Amino acid sequence: MKRNETTPCSTTSIKHLTLAIVAASMLSTLAACGGGGGDSGAAAGTPSNNSQTNSKLQVVAFGDELSDVGTYSPKVLLGFGGGKYTTNPGDVWAQKVAASYGGTLSPAYQGGFGLPLAAANGLGYAQGGARVQESIGIGHAAEGTPDADYAQATTTPVTQQLQNYLQAHQSFNSGQLVLINGGMNDILALAPALQSAIATDVAGGMDPAIAVQKEGGAVLAPIAQALASTVQQIVAAGATRVVLVNVPDLGQTPYAVRSGAAAQQLLSGLSTVYNTFLAQSVQSLGIPASKLIVVDLAGWQDGFLGSYKWGAFDSRALFRLDAFKPD
Repeated sequence: MKRNETTPCSTTSIKHLTLAIVAASMLSTLAACGGGGGDSGAAAGTPSNNSQTNSKLQVVAFGDELSDVGTYSPKVLLGFGGGKYTTNPGDVWAQKVAASYGGTLSPAYQGGFGLPLAAANGLGYAQGGARVQESIGIGHAAEGTPDADYAQATTTPVTQQLQNYLQAHQSFNSGQLVLINGGMNDILALAPALQSAIATDVAGGMDPAIAVQKEGGAVLAPIAQALASTVQQIVAAGATRVVLVNVPDLGQTPYAVRSGAAAQQLLSGLSTVYNTFLAQSVQSLGIPASKLIVVDLAGWQDGFLGSYKWGAFDSRALFRLDAFKPD
């Protein structure tokens, strides 16, 4: 067998193993108590290194802070001991997946917070605060700020991350595993305006759940479609193994919990609306199931909250997502 070739059986094994690793290792990223390089967030029995598989794959990652492997490290390293959106210096889930397939994952670009982005020669294109296609994401400097593109977070959108990869590498190959997520920061950025529109609908007599679906769908459906289209472009560029992770249940984040029950209900509802449209968009594009795994992070997260002791957490409070600042 030639290098990077796989049999149908080995491809199925890769898919099952990847799904298990992604789901379990994402828990470490979602946990406020986070990595430290250990397995505190992983499910018992989950493979944690390449000894669990004979396959060796190069990992490429696109997305937001859940997948950022250190874009902002040069500036924040001294103050926070790392610069990744986890308990530093631990690894985020994308790095754990890379390690499981015998490799490493480092940033494609580094900079921000006063430093211009510079190529760092890695394959981790995800950036904290990034939205799917809007360049001004969470933590980005306001328009009009001097050097706004890098004065704070750079937040290169997911669509542009892919273009940056293709400009540098032209295509993907069968020896790669491509990870992609996005949409969380779009929901957070748009939530205030959506909340106002939903409140107007409810005041007019509309059922709150229907109002969330109506207003959320009108705004979030195009974003979900853009992410699905990005996945389609990845496959068209030669990728044979792609993992798409949907957004977590943002109503269960510390931000939402601190903001009260109304905020939790809104963010949970918007997360569901977005994930529904994302799934529909992927299906409508006809992306071959043999090349794409869709990880239902929100479903896994909510299920885990109901059985947190299974993952060796002492309380529900420890299993929360706070993906707005690297700590």
